[in-house]
Amino acid sequence: KAKNRSIQDDRWKLIYIPTYNGPVYQLYDMKNDPYRDVNALYPEIVEALRQKLEAWIQSSPLDS
Repeated sequence: KAKNRSIQDDRWKLIYIPTYNGPVYQLYDMKNDPYRDVNALYPEIVEALRQKLEAWIQSSPLDS
């Protein structure tokens, strides 16, 4: 069963949403505009946070 996941740092929040057509990522700038998805504007931030999130999911002893 797939679950939504998220990762956040001081400025950015990345949300991973699994779908039947593949994952969807939403990126929010929590300091400047926390309600607008800006993933298309910052693909490098999406990728960096996606890699960190994936590493955490793979290493988590909890039901991931």
